[in-house]
Amino acid sequence: MKFVAGQEKPLANDSLNLLFPKKTQSQLFDPVPKMVFSPKTGRFIHKKRNFLNFNRQPVNKNIFNKLKPYYAPAALLTLALYSVSDEASRDSPFDKYAFQNDIQNNIFFRSNIDDYLRHAPLAITAGLKLAGVKGRSDGLNTAILAAKSFLLVDLVVTRLKRTTKMERPDKSSYTSFPSAHTATAFCNATIMHMEFKDESIWYSIAAYSMASVTGAMRIVNNKHWLPDVLAGAAIGMLVPRIVYATHRYRWGEKPANLFVAPTYSNRTLGLKLSYKF
Repeated sequence: MKFVAGQEKPLANDSLNLLFPKKTQSQLFDPVPKMVFSPKTGRFIHKKRNFLNFNRQPVNKNIFNKLKPYYAPAALLTLALYSVSDEASRDSPFDKYAFQNDIQNNIFFRSNIDDYLRHAPLAITAGLKLAGVKGRSDGLNTAILAAKSFLLVDLVVTRLKRTTKMERPDKSSYTSFPSAHTATAFCNATIMHMEFKDESIWYSIAAYSMASVTGAMRIVNNKHWLPDVLAGAAIGMLVPRIVYATHRYRWGEKPANLFVAPTYSNRTLGLKLSYKF
């Protein structure tokens, strides 16, 4: 049986027609190798033909890139859950009792700066918007995003406080876990980061530095344990990112399929989730 390069070939066994399409048969029995020029070697080489022309799909790395912003809050939340357990974290660097004793016995500085510093990133964001610095969203959408983020953070933190009922280090109340100050600070920092991260990395560094100082001062002031601050930071970073990912912009943006919003009914806060298929 004679074959002509580039033409379809008849097959003696018709059963192969059920296994391979004609295009695959043509490439499988093509006797002419394909030559390509290799810049690396400076000469023409034979291109290896993929047997039976099975196309190998590359691994889709977009999903991993989209999940990168959630790695940090996931790690913080994992450490918080680990250190909040007395048995699991005992005699480890994340033992909340040993950590608290070291802080109180070696740092004697006390200040209520954390009551004000937690709001600094949001104030700076508003000031930059008024000064005309271009951000991700316009002023109205930024205000809506911030309002939704605050309501959701308050909802999550309040529910956890009422559920866990953990005593504070200074024994003032049983609303220790998680830290509301830290959650608010990192929520404001994340909003500032989301708005101005494309303008300059220093906006993000400044925002998260202020949030970190707020969380540290909650421990120094003996108001919270280490896991309280870690969990508050995780919540404050996670919630605004979800809000930004699901926000329906008023102009020029395609509505998101997933919609998240806080609700209030019969003196009870809730959470509304909807997905458009």
